[in-house]
Amino acid sequence: QHLAHISHRGMSPKVDDGLAVCFFAVRITSNGAPEICSRLDLKDSAVELVRSRVESFCFPEYVEAKTGVEKVTRLETEVYTFALTADDGTRTQGFCRRFLRKTVEPAYPEVLCILSELPWFSFFSKALSVLQDLLTPEDVAQPLLSYTCPAASFVRDLLLRHTPPPGSHLPIKVPAGSKVGDYENVWFAVPEAGGYGDSNVDVYFAPLLWRLPVGTTLALLASLLHERRVVITCRDLSSLSAAVYAAAAMLYPLSWQHIFLPIMPYSMID
Repeated sequence: QHLAHISHRGMSPKVDDGLAVCFFAVRITSNGAPEICSRLDLKDSAVELVRSRVESFCFPEYVEAKTGVEKVTRLETEVYTFALTADDGTRTQGFCRRFLRKTVEPAYPEVLCILSELPWFSFFSKALSVLQDLLTPEDVAQPLLSYTCPAASFVRDLLLRHTPPPGSHLPIKVPAGSKVGDYENVWFAVPEAGGYGDSNVDVYFAPLLWRLPVGTTLALLASLLHERRVVITCRDLSSLSAAVYAAAAMLYPLSWQHIFLPIMPYSMID
């Protein structure tokens, strides 16, 4: 009876022209709240998705009137992923990169995010790393990212294209050094087609299996197969989201059909 609700279809991503829906940057305001400070929409659906308070997923520790985001002088860059699920079951991944610009005084970290229906974790992680180098404080101060800045050109060149075949490599020109007109190619690898379905081609199980003993892993799998509510907690956002995606991938060739939140903001907790 429980398994009747679990699909064999694998929830293949449905993507039209373009590899992503939107790119945006999030910063902490003077009153301690996260807000989208600059963005570049790549599809019409971006407007509706951005309205769903995606900035709260970028800083999930934030609680209104009692912020959990603190100023720091040092921060190890974090890469993590959240998910938004539409009424038809289509998932949009939010690939995030949290970093701190070079500073002497304590400052709030920033987050860059790409929304896409494609679960290409390593692909978009590399794209965000390049964007961190290209974006200047002046760029992210503009509500709509200027089409003339190098970061916007990079986003368009990389993401406004038909979905390439599995295993292909895309050369994208990015500015090199400080000379105007000096460019170099950065290669982006499209995940290989694997045996775990389109939604799991770039999922790694190590973040989950390294942290859970065998008995606990089997109990987790049994709970997922019986469609029970499962909560996974971790202090590290990168490890948390990677482990949740790995847990969902264990169900293949079945797929999870209910609420799926690799990261849940504190503001959503009753």
